[in-house]
Amino acid sequence: MRKIREVLRLKWSLGLSHRAIGKSCGIGHTVVTEYLKRAERVGIGWPLPPEMDNSQLERMLFAPPISMPSSERPQPDWAKAHTELKGKGVSLFDYRITSNRGPFRVSNTRIFHRILRELRRRVTPRPTSST
Repeated sequence: MRKIREVLRLKWSLGLSHRAIGKSCGIGHTVVTEYLKRAERVGIGWPLPPEMDNSQLERMLFAPPISMPSSERPQPDWAKAHTELKGKGVSLFDYRITSNRGPFRVSNTRIFHRILRELRRRVTPRPTSST
């Protein structure tokens, strides 16, 4: 089970460092940092309300992600992405594209290339051979 309550207590009551908390709880200091960031994000302080149990605390910090249908997900400016990817030294490894509705990351290179191929077909029509 996660030691969220203990991490919060050690940080905000005793003022220990993330590494000291990690050693005390048997978890990594990066996990400690993540727990504290999540607690700050949802506005949890110390001491916790007495009626808050561990399962309620965990639900607050680790809420399930909101699923969004693919049709509603933000789409980037693919023409701009195509142009930028032509630049020297630009790779798909960690290329993040921004759209007007926020960051968009393509995690599957195959899908990314398929989208770019479709874009090229729309932007640059293939020459027709005249005989």
